[in-house]
Amino acid sequence: MPGAVQLGKQLSVTCLQGRYGTVVELSGVIDESFDSKKLMPTLGKSAIVFDFDHVSRITSYGVREWVHALKDLEADYVCFVNCRPAIVSQFNMVSNFGGTGELLSIYAPYVCQSCGAEMDVPVDLVHEHAKIAALEVPVVKCTACGGSTEFDDVAESYFSYVAAAPAPRPPQSVEKLLHPAPKSTSAPFRVTKEVLDHVTALWMNGALEDRTSLKRLTDGLEGTVVALLGGISKVSPNALARFVRFANMPDVDVHLARISIPVAQALSSYDGELKAPCVSVVVPIVCGKCGFTSDYELDHVEARRVGADPGPPCESCGAPTSVDVTAELRKAIDRLHLTRAAPEVVSYLHARPHNARIEVDFEDIPPPSEVSGIENITFGKYKLIRRLGMGGMAEIFLARQAGPQGFEKRVALKRILPNLCQDQAFVDMLLQEARLAARLSHPNIVQVLDLGQVGDQYFIALEYVKGWNLRLVLRFVTALGKQMPVELACRIVADVCAALNAAHTHVDDNDRLAPIVHRDVSPHNILLSRLGVVKLADFGIAKAGDSTTTEMGALKEKASYLAPERILSACQPLDPRPDIFSAGIVLYECLVDHNPFRRENHMETMQAIVHTTVDPPSRKRPGLPKGLDEIVMRAIARDPEERYQDARSFQQDLETLLLDMKTPATAVQLGEWFTQITDGAATLGLVKRATLTLTPSETTVSASTAQRSTRARRTKE
Repeated sequence: MPGAVQLGKQLSVTCLQGRYGTVVELSGVIDESFDSKKLMPTLGKSAIVFDFDHVSRITSYGVREWVHALKDLEADYVCFVNCRPAIVSQFNMVSNFGGTGELLSIYAPYVCQSCGAEMDVPVDLVHEHAKIAALEVPVVKCTACGGSTEFDDVAESYFSYVAAAPAPRPPQSVEKLLHPAPKSTSAPFRVTKEVLDHVTALWMNGALEDRTSLKRLTDGLEGTVVALLGGISKVSPNALARFVRFANMPDVDVHLARISIPVAQALSSYDGELKAPCVSVVVPIVCGKCGFTSDYELDHVEARRVGADPGPPCESCGAPTSVDVTAELRKAIDRLHLTRAAPEVVSYLHARPHNARIEVDFEDIPPPSEVSGIENITFGKYKLIRRLGMGGMAEIFLARQAGPQGFEKRVALKRILPNLCQDQAFVDMLLQEARLAARLSHPNIVQVLDLGQVGDQYFIALEYVKGWNLRLVLRFVTALGKQMPVELACRIVADVCAALNAAHTHVDDNDRLAPIVHRDVSPHNILLSRLGVVKLADFGIAKAGDSTTTEMGALKEKASYLAPERILSACQPLDPRPDIFSAGIVLYECLVDHNPFRRENHMETMQAIVHTTVDPPSRKRPGLPKGLDEIVMRAIARDPEERYQDARSFQQDLETLLLDMKTPATAVQLGEWFTQITDGAATLGLVKRATLTLTPSETTVSASTAQRSTRARRTKE
C-alpha cells in the first residue's frame, strides 16, 4: 500500500514497508468511518508498528472499529509508538484497545511553571518502563524558557495502563525498523502558544524534520498570527513545503518574525510563493573589542543598513558590535524582503523582546486555537466574548447572555472539549459537576446558573467572578517579598470551611441528609474577588451521598493536598474529613507560603503525606497568635479521628481566634489587601493593572517584563 490512503472521512494512512516489517503512520481522526478492510489484510505477518503521532483524537465509535480491526491482524508482532494523550486515554479506559500489541512510546503532557508553555514530552517505555510504572514522572525543563515544568495530569490515572502492563520487549528487528539511522541531534520541534490582545503568537523551537506535523497549529487559527522562528535549528526540504503551506493559510494573517538563520537560508531557496510577510531576522553580533557574541534582531530598516552602521553596544564591555554574517547569508536575508509588520504585530514584538522570558501562567493564557476572532460568536443563547482557559476536559469562556429590554448577564461558560464530546466518561464528569454544584446555594460557592447542550457539546454556565485564584495570589505575595496577613489567611480558610460545611450538610428536597464532598480543595479552586469575597469552585470530581464509594485507584485530586487515608485506600465510604485536611494544608500554605508535603514528584509527595511529621507553622513563621498552631495541626492530623470531624468546627475555631486577635478581617479588609497585592504585581509587570477577570480556576495575566539571560557566548580564539 504505497503512499497515503484515505481510510475514513478524516483519517489517512501511510505504510512504510521495510525489510523488517511495516510502519503504519496514521493521521487525523479515527471515527466510525474507519475502514480497516482496506488496510489490515495488506499488512502481512511481519512486524507492524502503528505510529499515532499525528492522530488528533479517536471517537467512541472509532474505538469500536479499531478494536475490531486489530482482531484481523496476522502479524507476528504488533506495537504502538508516539501515542498522544488522547490515545493514551484509550489504552487506560478500553481493556483491549491494544489487542496483544505492546505500547513502546507515549507523550506525556507538561506545563511550565514559569512561562506557562504547554508541551507533550516523548517517553520511551522500552527504557523507562520501570520508572513510569513506579509513577516516577520524568523531570523536564521547559523548551521555551528553561524553567521547571509540572506534569499536567494525574500520574496514577495517566500511567495506569503502563503500570499494569509488563515492560515492552520489542525484537531487535523492530528496533531497526524504528531507528534505521542514527537519531538527529537536533532538538525535537516544540511550539509555545500565547494570545495577547488580538494577536496569536506561536513560539517555535527545535528542528523541522520530514515527519514534523504542523497540522495541529492550523486548527482554529483566525485573525492575526505571528510565528516566532528564532528557535528553529533545522529545516528539511519536505518540512519547508509544509511550513510554507502553514504560512500561506487562507483567511489568516500570518507574519514570520525573528527568523533564525536556518529558516532564512531555507526560505531564500524556496521556489514557490511565500505570501506571509517576513518581519525580522535574528543574527549573531560580535564585539570587536572583547569578542562577546549574542543574538540580535534585525527589522526591515536595520537589515538594509547592515555594514553601514555599527551594531548595538556590547552587553559585556559597551564597545560597538557588528553583525557576524557571511556574504551568502546576507544575500539570503535580502531575498526575504523584510517588511514592516501590521501595527498589532509590532506592538506584540515590542512587548516580547526576542530575549525576553514569557512569564505567563498556564491557566491564565487562553490557547491560541480558536481564540483570535472569538468575540461575539453565538453558542446557543450565549455570545462567547473570549476564551479564558482550557484544561484536560473542558474550556472556559467569558460569555454574555442577552435578554429583552437591554437585559444582559455575563457568565463563565464551561463546555466540554470538541474532541471529547463523544467520550461518555468525560460527558458524565461534566454532567456530574453540574448536578452536584447546582444543589448548593451558598455565598462562598461559585453558583451553577445553567446546564445545556448545543449540538453534541454539553456546557455549564457558572457565576462570573472578578479577581484571582488563591494560587496566583500566593505567587504575587511571594514575588513582592511579603507574607499574607495572619487574620486574612484565617478569614479565607474560614470562608472555605463555610462553603464545605454547606456541601457536607446538604439536605435534599425531602429534608434528608445528602452530603457532597468536594475532593479537590486547593488554592487553584479558591477564588478571591476584588470585593474580598471568597468562593470555592470546581466540583468536577466531587462525590455525593448517593455515591458512597470511590473507584479503586481513581485518585484525581492534586497530590500535595491529598489526605493520607485517600492515598492509603482510594476505595472508601464517603467522608468529609479529607476536605478538612486539604483546607488545613491551604491554611498552612497561606501562613508560611509553603506546602509542607510538596516534593519533586507525586510519588514522593504522597509518601511525605503518609509518613512525614510536619512542624507547626510557628516554626516557619514565629509570632503567630496563640492557638493557631493547634488549629492547623488538628486540621492536618494524619489520623482522621484526631482531625476536625466537620468543617463547621474548623470554621468556629478560626472565627474565635479572629475575635481574640481583635484585628478586622472582613471582606472590606480582604478586598483592600487584595488591591494592594494586585497593584504591586502590576508594578512588577506580572499582571495588567486594568485586567482582573477570573472564572473558576482561570484568569488572564499579562507578560512579565523580567528578562532572561541573553543567550551568549565568548568567541574562542
